[in-house]
Amino acid sequence: MAREINFVQSRRKQLTKNQENDLKIFKISGAVFGVLVVVFVIALGINFYLQFRIKGIKDQEKRMETQILSNGLIEQSILVTTEKLKILAELFDQRYDKQAAIEYFSNIFGPEVLIKDINYAADEKILSLRIQATSIFILEQVFAQLSNPEVEKKFGIINKSELIRNDRGRYSMAITLSLGEEAAKTTTTKKK
Repeated sequence: MAREINFVQSRRKQLTKNQENDLKIFKISGAVFGVLVVVFVIALGINFYLQFRIKGIKDQEKRMETQILSNGLIEQSILVTTEKLKILAELFDQRYDKQAAIEYFSNIFGPEVLIKDINYAADEKILSLRIQATSIFILEQVFAQLSNPEVEKKFGIINKSELIRNDRGRYSMAITLSLGEEAAKTTTTKKK
């Protein structure tokens, strides 16, 4: 009995096994490729999302920078205006002090004494007045008023100088006094 050797059948079995192995490898490769494609798509999506967010943040940063710069100009303008207002307030205070002093002396001297020349040194807060009295008796009253402790308390030391008598018998004299804080310092120093 002759045995028949069938090479085709064993070859077929081996090919089927190889095909099954190839099919497994193909499926695994396909799955890996699919996972890689999904990971790539997700990474690409994340990249696009992050780029979009970065662009939004940069735009927001530019808007904020512009706003800060414009606010800086507004702040600078406000500071300049505030400083101007402070200076104006000081000038008005000085002007008020000067006018109040002139009015005060006009009231205490009375109508017989004429305040002729007025000079005001704003930096030192020193007021200089030239007064004119119609007689020596009125001038004595002026001296008495200037020596009054209330006047000294209000203005500190009052310097009297340049006493002159003209041809008509009228007397003129220069008075120099400090206004504001300077007067208070002078008075305090004198009392010590």
